[in-house]
Amino acid sequence: EGRTLDDAALDALNEKISDAISASGEAHMPTTRIRDRTSLRVCFLHYENDESDVEHLIGLVRRIGTECARQS
Repeated sequence: EGRTLDDAALDALNEKISDAISASGEAHMPTTRIRDRTSLRVCFLHYENDESDVEHLIGLVRRIGTECARQS
């Protein structure tokens, strides 16, 4: 079941997700500010990255995001 978050709560959740992903050691996903909102930022630089890397990162964000949201 989803819930609605206000802007400040969503910004805080994105920060928690970023910190948790980095702490997991699986990826580094910093945040950035766009129009005064905190967003997760992704950048693939290695020439061997492919669609499976994107899919892995999406799954990681979903899993860790769900865990972080439950703790909020």
